[in-house]
Amino acid sequence: MKKWISFWRGTTNGSDRTWVDGETEVDDA
Repeated sequence: MKKWISFWRGTTNGSDRTWVDGETEVDDA
């Protein structure tokens, strides 16, 4: 069963981060 995970993606300084979603079959994200 596939599970939705979330992770941060942004600039190197981390000031402008955008929340994005990714789909994976791995239960342990």
